[in-house]
Order: sequence, then C-alpha cells, then structure tokens
Amino acid sequence: MPHKRSLKEKILKGGAWSLFSNIITAVSTLAVNVLLARLLTPNEMGEYFLILSFVMVAVILAQLGLPNVVVRLIAESISLKKLGKARMIAILMVKFTVFGSLVMALFIANGGGEWVLNHFFGLPVMASLMGITACWVVVITFQNSLAEVHRGFHDIRLASMLGGASTSTFAMLMLFSIWMIYGHSNLVEVIVLTSVAGFISVFLSSVFFVKKIKNTPLKTEESVSCRGMMKIAWPLLVTTLMLLVAKQADIWVVGYFLEESDVAIYGAALRIVTLVLITTTILYAVFPPIIAELNITNEFGKLQQILSSSAFINSIIVLPLFIALIIYPDVILKIIYGDFYEKGGTALMILSIGVYFNVLTGLRGIVLMLTGYEKTQMLISALGGVLSISFCIIGAKEMGIIGVAIGSTSGMILQCLMELIAVRVKIGIWTIAYPYNIRKLLKMISIH
Repeated sequence: MPHKRSLKEKILKGGAWSLFSNIITAVSTLAVNVLLARLLTPNEMGEYFLILSFVMVAVILAQLGLPNVVVRLIAESISLKKLGKARMIAILMVKFTVFGSLVMALFIANGGGEWVLNHFFGLPVMASLMGITACWVVVITFQNSLAEVHRGFHDIRLASMLGGASTSTFAMLMLFSIWMIYGHSNLVEVIVLTSVAGFISVFLSSVFFVKKIKNTPLKTEESVSCRGMMKIAWPLLVTTLMLLVAKQADIWVVGYFLEESDVAIYGAALRIVTLVLITTTILYAVFPPIIAELNITNEFGKLQQILSSSAFINSIIVLPLFIALIIYPDVILKIIYGDFYEKGGTALMILSIGVYFNVLTGLRGIVLMLTGYEKTQMLISALGGVLSISFCIIGAKEMGIIGVAIGSTSGMILQCLMELIAVRVKIGIWTIAYPYNIRKLLKMISIH
C-alpha cells in the first residue's frame, strides 16, 4: 500500500512517471498546436483559445474546489492508516463530480455559455456549439477529478498518464488523421475530436478507479462529512478560480479589447510559454500528498529542503528553454505556427520572464492550500487576479498585445512574491530555489 513506501521512493518513482507523462504531454500538445494552426484559420484559432479558456473556468466551478481537498484528505488518511476513510472520500469525490459537471453542463447548453462568451469574452458564438462545449466540460471535469483521486492514493503513474497525457496523445492522433485526409477542419470538428479523446481517457481512468476502490477496505474508523469537505473546499474553489482568472485574464482582455487575430497570436505565445512549466507540473503531480503528510507530522524543515531543492533543480532544467524564448521568440513562433504568428515574438519574450520567475519561487500556493491556510491563499489570489486584470486592461489600451503581456507578467510576479512571503510568515519556510546538498537530502528522506 502507499503508506508503506518511503518518501524517497514516492518522490523518485512518482517523479519518473510524471516526467515521462509530461514529456508525452509536451510533445503531443505541441503537435496539437501545430496541427490546429494548419487546420484552422487565424480567426478560428482565436475563437478556439477563448472557448478553451472559458471551458477551464467552467471546469474549476464544476469541481467545486474539491481536487486539492481530496488529495489532502486521502493522503492524510493513508498516512494515518485509515484506508476505509480514504475509500469513502474517493467515492464522495465522484458523486460531487457528477453533480457539479451536470449542473455546469446544463447551464452552458441552455444559453449560459453563449451569454458568457458574448458578454465577457467578446465572442459571438453559435448556440449549437454550446452543446458540444458542455460535453467537453463534463469530460475534463471527470478527467481531472479522477486523476486527483489517483494522486491522493500516491498513484502518480495513473494521475499523470490519465490526467492529460493520454488525452493530448489521442487528440494529436485524431487531428493528424484529419489533416492527412482532408487538410483542413473547423471549430466544431476540433472540439468534438478533443472531447472524444478526453472521454477515452476518462473511461480508462474509471476502470482503474473501480479496481482501486474494490481493493481498499470497506471498514472506516470515522464518518466522512460532505459538509466538512465543502467547508474546506469553498475557500479553495475561490482560490483556484482566482488563480485561473489571474492566469487567463490576459487572453480574456485581448479577446474583449482587440481583434480575434490578436487572440490567435497571443494565444499561440501563451501555449508555447507553458513549456517552461513542463517540469513544474511534475512537482505539482508528485508533491501534494507529500506536503500533506509532512504537514501533519510537523516536519517543516524537511519540507523546506525538499521544496527549495526541487525548485532549484527545476530552474536549471528549464533555463536553456527560457534563454531560447528570450533570444529567438519570433523564430520559434514562426517555426511552430507559421509566418502569421511571428508577430507575437515580443509578447512571448515578456511572458517567458514572468513564467520563469514563477519557476524560481517554487510551489508557494499549493503549500498554503495543503497546510490549512487556504483562506490566506484565497485572499492573495483575489488580489492577484484584480491586479492582473487591471494591468492587462491598461496594457491593451496603450500597447496592444505587448501591453497585455507586460501587465500579465507584472501581475504574476507580484502574486508570486505575496505567496512566497505568506508561506514564510504562516509556516516558517521558504520555497524559493536553493541548492541544498541533494545527496544528503535523499539520504535524509529515505528513512521517512
């Protein structure tokens, strides 16, 4: 069982699986972007990026703030050898997912999605497209929720492979087939194929989920309260939503104030800059249950060394990519997307600075959310979201997509600093990159 494995084994084995899945995700996602740029017109690409951003918000709301709660509670239950409780939490998560995703799907399909995209994103869309979009939201919600249940059980392999890698791979294969056969596509077809790819991943994840539940003891030492879970979850829902707002505000502002072709250019830059975070996603995949365990056992010194060391290693790994994005941003955009998109080179360079600063400061927000300071993180996220939106609006009016990139980067850096200071004040540790003796650290955690 997961609680019998050492902390060293969890980090190394989980990290290996996460690295493997993130390489697959990065390659397949890059391929999907390349294919989309050749299957869709620039205006359709702009619409796709805005709809995708809307879907991400809808998924956060449908998840009700529960993913991090489930990881934390399942990991803590396993650490305390309360496996029956862990089983009950996992089942409750699925029930909440059914409820949240269906409510959100009904809202989107019955006029809500069309209204939001029109009034807040400045995107007039066909009503018929909203039914497909609603299905897409349901699929992604289940994909993410099941992945977090697997993560709570320390099954990083399934959480990583079926939490995104498989979906992007299936989508890549389907889009490649369309490109080879027809040479072009449309927005409806792309969303349908992406949803089908996600459904396949959800089906596979569900099979493993059922097997995991059957192999976990039925007996529970204490009841699990839905109200208790939601009491922890609602600040996390607001926090996660605000974090997403801060991250997505720039493309929303571009969509509202600028042209759809500008959305396509800026969205392309955003998709590339996320490659800098490829190794950071490994840390988010592996460390949440470990953070929860070390918090409940009050081993904060060990937690600081693990987080700071991982941030340092992460920053070194992505440094070459960061340098390339700073020196050759327009060339990279041209190679991946085509001549039209090289106009976003300056925006890509500016965005890269903010993302690399995020890497250097480590896993700040997730530490607050998994150690009982979710309300602190909620307030920081709300403030960060307001600042980011304000900066982006000013930037859009004054300098177009370059101004939006400056505003987004400024907002990200300020939020990173606020979170970094909050972790230090509340928990007494630093998460910023620092070169601890890695060999000594591995020996220390191997006895955990």
